[in-house]
Amino acid sequence: MKKGLSVLAVMLALAALTGVVHANSIIPTLSSITPAGSNFSYSYDVILTNQEKLDTAQNSAFYTIYDFHGLVPGSESQPAGWSASEQNTGITPTLTAPIDDPGVTNITWTYIDSTVINGTGGSLGTFSALSSIGPGTQLTMFTAQATKDTPRDPSSNNTVTQNVGSIETPASVVPEPASLTLFGLGGGLLGLAFLRRRLAR
Repeated sequence: MKKGLSVLAVMLALAALTGVVHANSIIPTLSSITPAGSNFSYSYDVILTNQEKLDTAQNSAFYTIYDFHGLVPGSESQPAGWSASEQNTGITPTLTAPIDDPGVTNITWTYIDSTVINGTGGSLGTFSALSSIGPGTQLTMFTAQATKDTPRDPSSNNTVTQNVGSIETPASVVPEPASLTLFGLGGGLLGLAFLRRRLAR
């Protein structure tokens, strides 16, 4: 887990150095995990910050949560004007480089309404999906894309804005490679000790 977090920290630092991380954009945050039958519902509160807007006439607007372990297919829910899709790679804004395991499903929520929404820092609503894993979490990544809303600055107004960050998602039930190595090494040492004990008799 520590190795995964350190890799995530390095990726975020590199993104910051290249100017990919923006303070303003679509930002999802895990708000609750609740039992839902034999599954768990992971709910996210999503905000659109100041000087941003959702304007499909200018740029597509979406955000992707990567590596959502245990996703129950088709279980997403979202406010009106949004649609959800599932894929193993992407959907990723062109200027971002998130960590994305192609063996684990991603969720992308896309704004499909023609109504322009201007960011005020308020909530866009609650978005959720079911996982067969819970209620533990781990850090994976999200990316997002929106449109700049700066009418007093024509040079940036209506340009695309993209961001990347970390987010809590269902924890993987599969041990990390480092854990498997330690487990294998420990098992081997135990077997060797047992063999030496038998030979000593």
